Amino acid sequence: MGEPLPGQIPDNIFLSVQQLKLKADVVGLTGDIIVQDDATQFWIKAASAEVLEHGFAQARVDFDSTGLVDGEVAIESLTPPSYLFVVAGGVINPGDYVKLNSSGQKWIVATAADLAAGLVGGRYSRKIGDNVSNASALDDIIVIKTGVAA
Repeated sequence: MGEPLPGQIPDNIFLSVQQLKLKADVVGLTGDIIVQDDATQFWIKAASAEVLEHGFAQARVDFDSTGLVDGEVAIESLTPPSYLFVVAGGVINPGDYVKLNSSGQKWIVATAADLAAGLVGGRYSRKIGDNVSNASALDDIIVIKTGVAA
């Protein structure tokens, strides 16, 4: 394989992984987006176009804190800045800012107003399998670069 040359990217996937404590009675799957609960320091499954100012992450494992107390379960999660594989909620062009849609689990194009309101979670990078950036379509698996809101 040899040494990397200038201009090559030896590893184009940067991941930030943390253990995050769940609020009680939260159930979800690997890949679900989670956000910090407004009233606590614990994490819940995103269920709407959440304001992301309190933070968001993507679950790396299935989770279920049913019947437990807040903070009893901690799960491995991908946090900004990370590249994430996510589901597109519609057409997104390369470089567009993205935010959660009303389901809280798909990503759509964000506007300048969304940026000002703290709704932006990152930027669209590419579709899975693309070696060039193409626009996404509804339900495409895409890569977003989180933590890029400026």
